[in-house]
Amino acid sequence: MVVKKDDGKLKGGHENLSLEEVRRRMPLLKRVALDAMETYESRQKHREFLDELIVISKKFSSPEINETMGRLRREIVEFDRDMEGYDQEVQHLGGFLEDAAKGLAYFYSERDGREIYFVWDMSEPELVFWHGREESFSDRLPIEFPEGSQASR
Repeated sequence: MVVKKDDGKLKGGHENLSLEEVRRRMPLLKRVALDAMETYESRQKHREFLDELIVISKKFSSPEINETMGRLRREIVEFDRDMEGYDQEVQHLGGFLEDAAKGLAYFYSERDGREIYFVWDMSEPELVFWHGREESFSDRLPIEFPEGSQASR
């Protein structure tokens, strides 16, 4: 059960946002999501290369291989820090990064007394979907709010 505090925020610090509030944050969200996607992809490539070198190093050990593995490990740690930063940026915008690979972000809201997420991913030009908090991405529905109305508050 979700309990609201007196300041309008949900217990746990999450604030329900209106559709318009989320849409105003979209330009910044798009930049953050794009950076997160690029960083995620780079991290994955570095991880795959490191995994290959680990296998190779079991048969052929060399200072060059060991040096490259150390560099890749340091870069992966840096990518992880960057990803944490992107996640924090999305949290400051009022949502959370659900899937960095897809640039998928969720925002807390309410519709007809029901706790929901507005769902946005990089493949969509605008925020056009939502689903209940207990539902999944595959359960998302189109946003059909009349012009000028709000989803929450």
